[in-house]
Amino acid sequence: MLEFAVRWCPYGGGEPGDILVEFGLTDQDYFTRLSTLLTTRSLATGLDEATLAALRATCQHRLASAYAPR
Repeated sequence: MLEFAVRWCPYGGGEPGDILVEFGLTDQDYFTRLSTLLTTRSLATGLDEATLAALRATCQHRLASAYAPR
């Protein structure tokens, strides 16, 4: 999951269809799980602070968009 996240972070985190095919999750569920992974420091070992910050920002943005009123 982290490899996918790092690869797609510069492009907004990946398309919902790609996330569904790769993980069998909605993008909401994916970004919720990724956010949890990123707060578990031992699981995010090896990622530099800039990458972690970018991934966290992407999660926050995508989750805020998912829950925004339409």
